[in-house]
Amino acid sequence: MQTIETYNFDSDPEFNNGLNVLLANAGTTLEEENKKEQESGHKSELIIKAKEFYLNRINSRQQQQGTTQTEAAASGEPTITYSDPPLTKQLSYEELVDLISSGKEVPGIRQIPDTVLGHDASSAATTDRPKKPWEK
Repeated sequence: MQTIETYNFDSDPEFNNGLNVLLANAGTTLEEENKKEQESGHKSELIIKAKEFYLNRINSRQQQQGTTQTEAAASGEPTITYSDPPLTKQLSYEELVDLISSGKEVPGIRQIPDTVLGHDASSAATTDRPKKPWEK
């Protein structure tokens, strides 16, 4: 299992291509994010999330290719288990970024409707407010 600290993101062209697309959609570049990071001393949240997503994808791919939990446990590495069934088609990082940035539906992601309950759905409080210690 790879970790964010040990994985060499700089030498991975698939990650770097997807990161550049993601940053372009956010209206920034890798150089600008690195400059902000040096000035503020804080790592870019967008880049951290992209790295976490990419590593989860790599690690799940390794599990699907035969890395069993017993082998990982024997080596002392932590394992991640997913409760959702695997997607029928594994999307590349770039494909996923393109789907999200264009607003299209991502396969395997459940859509939750944007339902807002109005004042009609809520009811008035029926219990008395609790008394304060000095009112008892």
